[in-house]
Amino acid sequence: MHDNADSNSNPRRRWPLFMLAAVVVAVVLAIVWVSAEARRVKQFQRFDYSPSAATNDPLAEFRYALTGGDAAAGRNIFFNKPEASCGRCHRVGGEGGDNGPALDGIASRESREFLLESLVLPNAQITKGYESVGVALKSGMGISGVLREETETDLVIHTPDDGAVMVSKTNILRRVAGVSPMPADFATLISKDDLRDLMAFLASLTTNAPAQGP
Repeated sequence: MHDNADSNSNPRRRWPLFMLAAVVVAVVLAIVWVSAEARRVKQFQRFDYSPSAATNDPLAEFRYALTGGDAAAGRNIFFNKPEASCGRCHRVGGEGGDNGPALDGIASRESREFLLESLVLPNAQITKGYESVGVALKSGMGISGVLREETETDLVIHTPDDGAVMVSKTNILRRVAGVSPMPADFATLISKDDLRDLMAFLASLTTNAPAQGP
């Protein structure tokens, strides 16, 4: 009777088996999660996912145009496709306009990346002598075009309609520096294939006397 009383007064506490199993499963799951998270962190460390890495290259979405393409098709786009209208401002092989710089031999002087940047970011680097300008005159008229020459007293502005116009600075009420005459969204006005072909044409202009197209 004494032994039974002792055992009843100080019973051993035992965890039910299902509770022990639940604790073990929770611990195992926690270990698995920590291991998976560690692997994920290591995987991310292999790459640079920082915002600067994702946005630091303004040409990223257009780099496909740096290779491939059909130069002959690009020439046709340059001179004949209304959406591009490159030939209205640029001259190649004696053909085209003169509101922009002549492009003969451009590929021997500049890299493909420069050519691509000129197409998709025309305001990034404007060739000296082809900056655009707008002036409001005291007479109420306005003139805008490419600034071809500037002296202490005058501006020479090449306008699309009237050609070179000399403006006396004494007649200028307000002057505004313009942007490139080339549309800032040029790369979206033509298809991806057209942009690649146009790049191929520009990259073929390695001499000062390119062959004429058909």
